[in-house]
Amino acid sequence: MADNRCYEDLLGQKFGRLIVIEYSHKDTRHKWKCQCECGNIIITKANSLKTGNTKSCGCIAKEKLIERTTTHGKS
Repeated sequence: MADNRCYEDLLGQKFGRLIVIEYSHKDTRHKWKCQCECGNIIITKANSLKTGNTKSCGCIAKEKLIERTTTHGKS
């Protein structure tokens, strides 16, 4: 990583269930490696974190799907 950064440092910040643990790379956008509260690691764009478009590794969507499809807590 270069010493003269031209991007906002998000290291250590929390966005939803994600904690930024490392700068990943820049292709067309700056990307960050994040660890979710469930333990999964993802790489996502800085803008997605800051706008709230990415809040977890996908576990929130899975939980909502289970909640929607569970009938009376039995199936």
